[in-house]
Amino acid sequence: MKLRKLVTTMVIAAIFFWAPSVVPVRAFVLPSCGGIAVGWQTADTAFASAPILPPCPIHTATPWVVIIGAASVVSVIVNAAIVGKTQCRELTQQEAWSSVFLPFIGYLWNQQNNKCGGPKPAGGR
Repeated sequence: MKLRKLVTTMVIAAIFFWAPSVVPVRAFVLPSCGGIAVGWQTADTAFASAPILPPCPIHTATPWVVIIGAASVVSVIVNAAIVGKTQCRELTQQEAWSSVFLPFIGYLWNQQNNKCGGPKPAGGR
């Protein structure tokens, strides 16, 4: 009988010891950077100060890799359209790579304008 009382007393003491850090007691609402933070505080911290949030970031990162990649793709398309319209040919591999690495510069040095010839005859030949 004494062993049961001892075990029961130890279990109850453990419950009273651990319960404040497990049982939610008080809800808190804090304004945060992205909206409102809602949560529960446990009994051991329910009467302490509100949780401290880290400061909001000043700015977010700009996706420069995506912007530069898109600019190089658009540069190849624009350069191919200009060369196809003015010289009646396709871009060479070297011209395409130069417009990838130097966007919108390749067609500025397009010195061989209007090599397509004159207007086509009405017969289609």
